[in-house]
Amino acid sequence: MSKRLLILLLLCAPCFAQQVNQDFIPASPGLNLGHSNQRWNIFAQNLDVSVFTGNPAFTGNPVFSGTPSFTGTPAFSGTPTFSTNPVFSGSPLFSGSPLISGAATAGTLNGIYNAASCAASSPPTWCSGAGSDIFLAANNAIASGASSVYLPCASYTTSTTLLVPRYVSVRGCSSYKTTITYTGTGWAVVLADTLAAGGFGPLGEISDLTICGPSGCTTPPSTNTAGGIYIGGSDGTVGGSGTATVGSSGNCTVTATSGTFQTSWPIWQPITFTNSSVSGNPSVTQLIASIVDSTHLTLQPSLSGGNCVAANGNWYVTGSPSTGIDPGTNFGDSYNLNRIRVLGFGIGVQFGKQAFINSILQSQFSFNGAGIWIPSTLAGTSGENINMEGGSVRNNGQGIVLAKGSAPTDTDVHISSVSIDYNCPSGSTTYCGWAIADGDSSAIVTLNHAHIEQQATWAQSYGIFYATNSIFTNGTNSSSLGYLIDNENSFSSIANATLSNGGSGVLFNSSGQLIQLIGVQPTSALGLPTGGTASTQYTNVLTQAQIVGQAKSGFPTQGIGLGWNASGGTGEADFWNNHGGGSGGWYFLDCSSSCPTTSPSPVVSISASGLLQANAGLKAGSSGSTVSDTRELVQSAHSCGTSSSCANTSNQSNRMIFGTIALSGGTATITGISPAFTSTSTMFCWGTDIAAANAVKVLPASSSSVTITGTGTDSVTYACIGD
Repeated sequence: MSKRLLILLLLCAPCFAQQVNQDFIPASPGLNLGHSNQRWNIFAQNLDVSVFTGNPAFTGNPVFSGTPSFTGTPAFSGTPTFSTNPVFSGSPLFSGSPLISGAATAGTLNGIYNAASCAASSPPTWCSGAGSDIFLAANNAIASGASSVYLPCASYTTSTTLLVPRYVSVRGCSSYKTTITYTGTGWAVVLADTLAAGGFGPLGEISDLTICGPSGCTTPPSTNTAGGIYIGGSDGTVGGSGTATVGSSGNCTVTATSGTFQTSWPIWQPITFTNSSVSGNPSVTQLIASIVDSTHLTLQPSLSGGNCVAANGNWYVTGSPSTGIDPGTNFGDSYNLNRIRVLGFGIGVQFGKQAFINSILQSQFSFNGAGIWIPSTLAGTSGENINMEGGSVRNNGQGIVLAKGSAPTDTDVHISSVSIDYNCPSGSTTYCGWAIADGDSSAIVTLNHAHIEQQATWAQSYGIFYATNSIFTNGTNSSSLGYLIDNENSFSSIANATLSNGGSGVLFNSSGQLIQLIGVQPTSALGLPTGGTASTQYTNVLTQAQIVGQAKSGFPTQGIGLGWNASGGTGEADFWNNHGGGSGGWYFLDCSSSCPTTSPSPVVSISASGLLQANAGLKAGSSGSTVSDTRELVQSAHSCGTSSSCANTSNQSNRMIFGTIALSGGTATITGISPAFTSTSTMFCWGTDIAAANAVKVLPASSSSVTITGTGTDSVTYACIGD
């Protein structure tokens, strides 16, 4: 009986095996699970098992119709298809192009760490208990060696600060689909590391996500001390909050009724107040002018007459990250912020120490106390080549602010194709923060293809401000300060731009420095300064009335200036020469096609004392003769005519000859006068005997000769004048 059963099984086995393979092969051709257990594994997968715990290699194009779970390290070199929701808690490697119609969960995928996988029921070991804290999960991934961290499409809440070294990329799925709300009191993101300077290209980045502050994403400006993104080593500035009053009469003195003002706060540190006098808007952000003591400070005037917006309520100042998590020796160069939104913080983005060559691309900074802040505490360690391309800085309490301080930051900020709009309390008719405020006298801010649109306070610059091919518009509240642009640097310029002022104020602060305007289209009175504060006033004025250049105290120790009505004239053009320690003077050069490779001699020169020299001579009038020696030029010659009452007829063709000659036989003839006079009737001659008191007669013999008659061999001086 047993032999018959064995024979029966042997005969049926091929049929059974064929059936199993027919069921499996059409769905998963090329499946390789090893040699000795291959048939058993195929059977288990199709009938019972959806969990892969080893390290299988899938070399064909398998189709998984169940809900497979991979806890090992599977390798997919073909084109697998997942029709539901696979779970990868290991580290799968896809060298092909997988098709996943469900939601895949993986700890790492082709070397990219998925921070959201830490919230799975079986998280990867590198999560270290992060759970649903997305920033803690990202930090743990970076600590485990990740160079690329992914934050999937979802909304997250965290109180953890994300720390991103320069060799790491952190990306969401898009700025509208990956949203993180930060509920802490420090900084949401710190971009810095301890790896010192050099050796890093543009790899470190944070991209394609939105970060919102504790006050939410749409509350302008934010009433909290939290910061959005901090780049570089911490400068150690301590923030604070409390209650205070700003002078009810509009003065700029602030008195703290609780909380402590830090005497180390840099000048122009943004500070936000609630319960302001701005109608319908409980909060405004203003700039600190000075710290008197721990309970008193003054503000930069924000209204006309040197006044400030009154407030009576809470105040908030955002400090820098703790040096415990971000030492001041950290570096923050070569970071990229790409397609991100930073909303609802005390400060949107702040630059710290050793932060330079940074790029911000197509990003938005809104509803912050200040959109972007570069303090003076960096003392020359940061600020080189900061670039913004595209995106917007809008609806903040202040737009882009560079601190005003005595220590230069060596900062150059380049803003291209960016909209800087409505950094004002919503609906305000009396107050706006600055769109751009540069208090750093050593800094350079360039604006190209930009759009500045807000009711007031477009730009204030103590550094060099270059704006080209840009639009400044909607200055309907220009009367709040009385002007829209305050230029305090003599080398600033605006070129090929439109300045559209719709308010009753003027475009420029008349107490500031003059600014070069080239090809500018203004829509109202310019309000340009008329002079300087230095002992020698000057302006640089080009050929058009609206093109005005350098002025006042910025004039170099040696240099030239062009001015207008400097001595109080009307329509007077002025030429200034500050010769410093040199001999001074004005020189007119002609180098023709050899310019500027040659150094020609001047053809006309005027000394500092006013001595005029023309190498080819001077010509009086359109028909006058050329005078080769300026000493021969007769100035202010008028003909009295033949009557006793002088006719005072001016003759610009007048010329004069004179000399001394010894007579021979009581006579002498002067010939060869050139250029000749017009005729003998237009010549008037006289002479004097210098040997004795004898009579002398001097008469024109022709238009080019004169006859002199006198006594013996006496010496005679003579002269003729005429035309």
